[in-house]
Amino acid sequence: MKINRNILIKASLAIGLSLVLIGAFFKISHWKGADALMIIGLVATLIYSLTELSTKNNNQIKMQSPNITRDTLINTSFSIGFSITIYEAYLKTYHLHGAVVLLVLGGIATLTFILTALNEIFSSTRIKKSEKIMWTICILLLSYLAGFVYLLSGRKRIIPISE
Repeated sequence: MKINRNILIKASLAIGLSLVLIGAFFKISHWKGADALMIIGLVATLIYSLTELSTKNNNQIKMQSPNITRDTLINTSFSIGFSITIYEAYLKTYHLHGAVVLLVLGGIATLTFILTALNEIFSSTRIKKSEKIMWTICILLLSYLAGFVYLLSGRKRIIPISE
């Protein structure tokens, strides 16, 4: 039985985020095991981010697409911003040092992702103005959730990506 690598990558994200949320609930409730759940969840999320980043960059290098710098920028900024923000939340939850620095770094990476995504959306001729407004509101208000949807499915409709 052959297991699809993409399914494993996405499963590590789902498991990681679930464990982080459960660990945060345990932490709030002062139950034992919160540390282990959050650390395992953070490691699984980090594995997702690093493998997704390396997969995207390797595919782009092989394709030699004209949008290589923009593709690399949007995927890298999203992956790094998401990973740093999750780790920063862990540090902040446990009142450890370095959370403020990571908050700034994660904010810069997230802002880079948001600006790059909005640039792609507004320069697209493939979608209507109403959909551009919808994407803008979603990315500004729900940056990571909308970012996942945008990178996994919406981006293919907005800009032409050669496979």
